[in-house]
Amino acid sequence: MRISTSSGTASPIVRQSGVTAATKSAVAPWRWGRALYLAVNIAVLIFLLAPIAIVVVFALNPTPFIQFPPVGISLR
Repeated sequence: MRISTSSGTASPIVRQSGVTAATKSAVAPWRWGRALYLAVNIAVLIFLLAPIAIVVVFALNPTPFIQFPPVGISLR
């Protein structure tokens, strides 16, 4: 609870600070939405970057065909 005085009156104005039930219900969906947004963004980044990582791994493979696990590293 915070007490402040207004400049024109002598009596203090009492304000409640903190989170009310209405504020809690308004904040909760926003948190779930943000978590879902971040999860979707991370999934899209993995979907886009995973093929690049696979191509780099196979590009460094010294054999003339795709072999997994790679037997060595070559820049040929």
